[in-house]
Amino acid sequence: MPVELPLWAIALIVTALMIGAVELGFRIGRPKLACESCASAVKASVLALVGLLLAFTYSMAAGHYDQRVQAVIREAKAFKACWLRADLAAEPARSRIRDSIRSMVDARLEISRDPPRSAAATEAAQRVASDQRELWSLAVGQLEGSSEPEKHLLLVQSANDVIDSMGERDSVTQIRVPHSVKYVVLIGIVVAGFLIGFSSGQDKGRVPILWGIVLILMVVVLMMVFDFDTPGRGFVAERYEPLEEVRASIAGSRR
Repeated sequence: MPVELPLWAIALIVTALMIGAVELGFRIGRPKLACESCASAVKASVLALVGLLLAFTYSMAAGHYDQRVQAVIREAKAFKACWLRADLAAEPARSRIRDSIRSMVDARLEISRDPPRSAAATEAAQRVASDQRELWSLAVGQLEGSSEPEKHLLLVQSANDVIDSMGERDSVTQIRVPHSVKYVVLIGIVVAGFLIGFSSGQDKGRVPILWGIVLILMVVVLMMVFDFDTPGRGFVAERYEPLEEVRASIAGSRR
């Protein structure tokens, strides 16, 4: 399933595939009278396997979401610590360090809210890279020739933590459930739909309510996997409150 498609389009496609598979199974199973027990056994096995695949994939996607949330928290803590340790620097480096931190926090929030490959996100990423270089240069400049290296080493460590935390968050954001796993799950639920329809066909009657319950549950769980796995595309919102709190905190602080 192409990840470029909107989530609602993926849901419609999967739903259509499921309905088609159930109806096809019903039509094929209707004239079949033999091996009803075999068909039931196969259906039960496939449904159990699909349930296991959905649970495994959902757990993986939810874990990736939690990793992104924790990465934002660590990044916010690193910004806050570096902002406070800027007091260890002498002027004008202190003000320039805080200007860089303020600029990076604003840029990271812009990147979070804009589409990944948009012009605004690209410009913000370039600004972050420039601010990182300046922050590191200023922190190291305070350490070089310092009469109190222990004090300024804390500032260098904080600057390093800021850069590392941003790199970690960027890496975590790129983690996805492999496409091959998603395809296997999709094929599995379509096959399960076919077998449900086949079993109903053997019983010579459609069961729309039961079909609908199974279809809705499977599609909803699969859409949750896609939603967790791809930030900003669905109903599960990414959490940037820690960064917003840092921005509000430093906005109210004195230079």
